Amino acid sequence: GLRESAQSWHELLSDIKGRGLSVPPEIAVGDGAMGFWNALDRAFPATKHQRCWVHKVKNVLNCFPKQMAPAVKSDLDDIQHAGTRKDAEAALTVFSEKYGVKYPKGVVCLTKDKAIVYFTNPAEYGINNPTS
Repeated sequence: GLRESAQSWHELLSDIKGRGLSVPPEIAVGDGAMGFWNALDRAFPATKHQRCWVHKVKNVLNCFPKQMAPAVKSDLDDIQHAGTRKDAEAALTVFSEKYGVKYPKGVVCLTKDKAIVYFTNPAEYGINNPTS
């Protein structure tokens, strides 16, 4: 609806800037609503995009049979809670190899957008559960 429009998000982000946010955020976490990302790019072009893991997990699980949900969720947790970007990329590769042939839509859903961007920030930022 209107609250998810690029214009609504742009107004909100402009208001935040007007209140004194002078340094662009390092990273923004959000769902797949394009209005937010379009407005973010206009307001803070240098801010990195990170997809919300709660939304990402739900979307990925929808690509698998229900009875597989616990195993798939466990494999997704290995990616999300990896200690380093290298470990997350390795877990992502394992996930892709394990499920890619039989469930390619699930792998594409996971890999098509910004799922592990938060690993580019230092660990002391405490971004280990990127949810919106």
